[in-house]
Amino acid sequence: MIQYVFDENGFYEGIADKLIEGLPYRRRATRGHDLCKLLNASAMLVDSGTYEKIVGETVERGLTKLGVDNLVAKAFASGSKLLVKAAFDASSFANLSKAFRVTIPLVCPDLTRCPTEAEVLKSYATPFLSEDLKTVAEALGARQRPA
Repeated sequence: MIQYVFDENGFYEGIADKLIEGLPYRRRATRGHDLCKLLNASAMLVDSGTYEKIVGETVERGLTKLGVDNLVAKAFASGSKLLVKAAFDASSFANLSKAFRVTIPLVCPDLTRCPTEAEVLKSYATPFLSEDLKTVAEALGARQRPA
């Protein structure tokens, strides 16, 4: 599972790259834990209960409607024009919160000093995390890899 998230050509590494590239140039080197906090806050907004509120929206627009920062919504939606209902069911939509949190170590300058460290570690300890993350990645358009 760790290898899946940290694969340098993988889906989650690509999202991390988009998040860092989306920062203003002057903020990339001194970003501190801003992205970590942004991803953690986004994770708190997404659950199966919020799914019904955005079912007819595109993934990006639905996430921003829930309060997810535009930078995060854009990076995760990756230009997908799919409606939330076409990409997810309610339970797989809730897995987005895990996807937000497992992306934090990919953008974090120092996880041992990160204000989101506890939430990140809890997410990595979740049973069946690998399957949940693959479901999210596939729903958002990642190509399946041979096993």
